[in-house]
Amino acid sequence: QHPQSSLPAEYIGGRMAWKWKYSPKEQLEDISSLHPGLTGLQNLENTCYMNAVLQCLCSLTPLVQHFLSGTWNTALHEEIGESATAFGCLVSDMWLGEFDYVSPEAFHSIFEKRYPAFSRRTQHDAQEFLICVLDDLHEAFKEVSPAVVFWELQLFPPKWINLTLGTSIITELFEGQLSYGIRCLRCKALSHRPESFTILSLPIPSTRVCSLQDCLECFFQPDTLTQNNQIHCYWCGGNQDATVKASITKAPQIIIFHLKRFAWQDKHRRKLSTTVCYPFSDLDLSPYISASCCNNTEYSLCAVVNHAGDLDYGHYTAFCKHAVTKHWYSFDDAQVTEIPDSEVQADTAYLLFYTSKGY
Repeated sequence: QHPQSSLPAEYIGGRMAWKWKYSPKEQLEDISSLHPGLTGLQNLENTCYMNAVLQCLCSLTPLVQHFLSGTWNTALHEEIGESATAFGCLVSDMWLGEFDYVSPEAFHSIFEKRYPAFSRRTQHDAQEFLICVLDDLHEAFKEVSPAVVFWELQLFPPKWINLTLGTSIITELFEGQLSYGIRCLRCKALSHRPESFTILSLPIPSTRVCSLQDCLECFFQPDTLTQNNQIHCYWCGGNQDATVKASITKAPQIIIFHLKRFAWQDKHRRKLSTTVCYPFSDLDLSPYISASCCNNTEYSLCAVVNHAGDLDYGHYTAFCKHAVTKHWYSFDDAQVTEIPDSEVQADTAYLLFYTSKGY
């Protein structure tokens, strides 16, 4: 056991330079004789939400390969990349396979400085933490380049606007694109509003048991905008009722679903205990993808963040499919246990990570 995280000797000046003699894929296979990717994380007081998310991220093969290869050093913005560097060191610690568990102390201390809300004193939401981690890694590796993008807002005339976009390993793996088709109910004019996403927050139907497909149907079903939600129609010259329907125009390589278990009811927040049944290897998103999208639409489950308990007292754990052995493991802070596939389907699921079969 190793309760303290060990920063490698190459960690100099906020950067880590690993020199590997194999390709990223061979690296994972070469160290498989040890315990790569099966390292627990010590709880630092109310940090189970962080540990569960980190275990899921550190089980995603393309992200792990990116950090183990050392190529991320060349894209790192050192002035804002301290927490990204700490994340890279943690990935290395967890995939060296030398210890039963390590401490995420170094990463958390640096991350807390950038995001003071995530202190150790209180419980936090795993989805909110995941958003911040992905955003932080994106900013640390972002490559900025000018681009010309067509942007049509509601029902105004088409316009071409010069935008500056940033790409990174995060956008490459996790970023998808939605298009909201908005139709004026008076003149029937149609426009499209694009929106990027890294996590899709799905509503849960008011039933005891439902499927992930039911949640997706709720998210992508058409909605009517009336009263205070009316759109301003350029063609009609005023505010009008409209319908809006979302579709996926770019499917990400790794898609993350957030099941909205925490909801407001009569001015009180409560947790939905609905059992959501989700597929393991046959998730087909083609019903929700635009015809113009040429991405692969079939996905396989690779990781799950679970939340057990209620609003006042809860605990996060993770289920992750190992990149080398293809077996499922439960990560409960420092404890790591192999589990059968049947246990992966749980009514505590909160975040679902799916990988495209075409990647």
